[in-house]
Parts: sequence; structure tokens; C-alpha cells
Amino acid sequence: MATLSPAIQQALGDVAKLFQVSNDDLIQVTKGFGDAYLRGLQLPDQPVVMGPSYVKNDEDDGTESGAFLVLDIGWNNIYVAKLELDGKGSYTSVFKVSDIPKEIMTSDANTFFGYLAQSVKTFLTENSIQGKGLSLGFRFPFAVQKTSLRSGILLGWSKGFNIKGTVGKDPAGLLQNALDQAGLGVTVAALVNDTVASVLAASYSSVSCVMSAIYGAGTNGAYSEPAAGIAKLPNFKEDEMIINTEWGAFSDRSVLKPNTFDDQVDKLSLNAGQYLFQKMTCWFYLGEIVRGILLSLVGSKLLLNGVATDALKKYHGFSTFHAFLVEDAKDLETIKEIIAENLGYDQSAISDQDAEIIRQVCSIVAERGGKLAGAPVAALLIHQGHAVLGQANAPSGKLPIAIAIDGELFIGSQKFQSRFVNSVGAILGADFANRLQLVHVKEGGIVGAAIAAYEAINHNHG
Repeated sequence: MATLSPAIQQALGDVAKLFQVSNDDLIQVTKGFGDAYLRGLQLPDQPVVMGPSYVKNDEDDGTESGAFLVLDIGWNNIYVAKLELDGKGSYTSVFKVSDIPKEIMTSDANTFFGYLAQSVKTFLTENSIQGKGLSLGFRFPFAVQKTSLRSGILLGWSKGFNIKGTVGKDPAGLLQNALDQAGLGVTVAALVNDTVASVLAASYSSVSCVMSAIYGAGTNGAYSEPAAGIAKLPNFKEDEMIINTEWGAFSDRSVLKPNTFDDQVDKLSLNAGQYLFQKMTCWFYLGEIVRGILLSLVGSKLLLNGVATDALKKYHGFSTFHAFLVEDAKDLETIKEIIAENLGYDQSAISDQDAEIIRQVCSIVAERGGKLAGAPVAALLIHQGHAVLGQANAPSGKLPIAIAIDGELFIGSQKFQSRFVNSVGAILGADFANRLQLVHVKEGGIVGAAIAAYEAINHNHG
């Protein structure tokens, strides 16, 4: 650790105060999520939509079988697969992953969905698969108000996507039109997001999870809600349904307490004013918050000789991946290498003090993100009756609680995992954290989408 000047110590202390999250703060954020969940279940058009998925979880037990196509949109790629579910909790698959060009991510409806259809066509051709008659599960990781298992209304884009002429329309219908125009004979059977897909995949693998939680480019969660609790759907006849919370859209500034650097990211984002919680916790944005702080310190002549490279000035010029590399670096020389390689500085011009400043900034931002990440999960555990705020181990004693987990933050950062678990413990009691079982379901998105397609064919939930 390098010795820091008093001016630098003061500046870093000021930054740390901006990002400080106390246990009392966590409890207030948790209560905010709890209130938002109830409003979303009772009323339409809420920021945390608590969206009906029209998927039941209790029917999925590993006996599902058949051949299905899956189209999965990732952070910046497309995953097309054909799965053979064997009815015994296992499956075989062939797949193709391809990048989405940046210009496609901000194009129009015809261009974007036409590109998706051509990706499916290429996959089928390369694998000599006859598409006619195949059902497709469409895993679509953006905010959608579902109207049935097969359809929904797009509420908005995030994570760098912004397709013109699509908000308010049915993404499954737009995809179906594109597939039809490509002459593939493939039917979009189910529209499902990543969190619902993870719950289904866990059930297929005989893992009983109380919810799913995604912390990747964005964040979201899903769980099963009794029909009686979904007041905004009084005519729903089944006994329960998986709810897609869309908790990443939580934006109550009075409890989240965003600071100047959060607001800077918000103004630069394609989704300004939306998804505030997501921007404070997720892979797509944490590196950008770090970049803003570093740029501010450079502007104050406290870092990197007051020189800002073009990369440091560029939106998303410093990724969360590199922020975690910096935090996990074994020594200051490694940090210098990371900064030189990714921000365009001459390594010899980066001092030990510079490297230490950057390490501390990365830790400050990541620490807050990990702490806040536990709040929506704690709130959902309380909502489900697995926990009572302020009563450790109530009401279900010492029983383990499994959560299906996915996303770059969980896969790529052990520190994020520990911060998340410690946050849940700080909210619900220290012993509660030991009861959590974080279950990463391999290829949960594509397996869950295939199971949703199976349900669409074999069951009818509206």
C-alpha cells in the first residue's frame, strides 16, 4: 500500500462518505423494496412492475421432454440453441453464440428483429436442422408487461440497447413476424425473462429455490406468488404464478440516496431516470461510476498528473471487469499494468500513489454495490414469509434457503458474493446469512426458456 498525501486522503474520504451505506440505510432500502413489491402486485403501471409471467413453477419437476429452440439475448451477444429435454432432469444441446454489432443494438424494429431471425436461420442451416414445426422459447432480458405466456408489452430497454419503434409493442410478435418473413416455420411459443428462466431451470434440475436473483449487466429477481396475492389479476384461476419483479427499476431517491457520480451516469445513460437501483449495483454501470470518480480526481490534479486520456474521457471507457481486476490485483504493479493497458497511459507515468488511489476507488464503488444488492433479496424473503425484519431466524428456524443465482457479478467476483451475503445478514440477522445457498444453475437461461416453451404447448395459464 502506497503512502497517500493528506490532500488525497481527504479527497478519498469525501468520496467514501458519498458511497457509505449503513445498516440503517440497508433496512430503509429493504422496506422501500417491500412497499414497492406490494404496490406492484396491487396496481398496474408501477416502477417495480411485479409482472405476471403466466408460468407456474410447481408443474416443473424434470419430467418435461421434447425438442425446442431457444433464442437468448445476452449483454452483447445472441445465443441460439436446440435443446432435447429427456424427461429425467437432463438435456442435450447444440448452440451458436454470436456478437451483436453495436449498430444493431441501437437500430430499429425491422433491423433488430430481422437480425435475430437471420441468426436463427444461420444456426438451423449450419446444424442441418429443419425449423418447420419447432417451438421456440424467447429469453428476453428487458422489462416487459406480460399479457400471456406467449406475449407481452415492452416497457423499455436497458444495458445499452435502444431499439426504435418497439416500446409498447410485443417483442414476441415482432420476432414471430421476422421469423415468418425468413420462411423458417418456427413458432415463438413462450416469452420469458432471465429470472423466470432461472427458476424453471432450477426446478428441472430438482433444486428447490425460493427465488432467482440476477446480478449481471442488469439486475432482477423472480419468485412464486400465490394467486390471492396478485390483486391486479383478480380473474387469474390458478393457485400460483411466477412473478418477474423487475426490481432493477426501483428508483426511490429518498432511500437510495444517489450522489453526484450516480447522477452523472444517469444523465449519460440511454435510460436516464430509469433503473436507478440497477445503475448503482450492476456490471454495466459500476465501472462507469469508477470512471467518473477517476476523471474528477484527475480534474482536481490529484491523480495521474492531472492528465485525462481519451479512454478515460469516453463513456464506458473503463469497464466493471477492469474495476474488479484492479480490486483483486496482488500488488500495485499489476494495477499499473491494468490501467496502462485499458486507459492508454504510459505505465512508467503511473505512480504507486496513483495505483493505490484507483484501487481504493474501485473498492468503494464495489462495496456499495454489493451491500445494496442484498436489499431486494432480503425484502423478497420477508415478503415470502421466510424472514421477519429484526427477528433473526424467524419464522423458519435453521432451514437452508436456496436462491438460483446468475450474472457476471456473481460468477466473476467472490468479493461481490461475500458482500451480498453479508448484506442480507446485516438486514435479517447474522445467522441468516449462513442459511443462504447460492445455486448457480448451468445454462439456466436456455434451459428455462425451453421449459417455458414446453409449458406453453402442454398447459394453458392465460
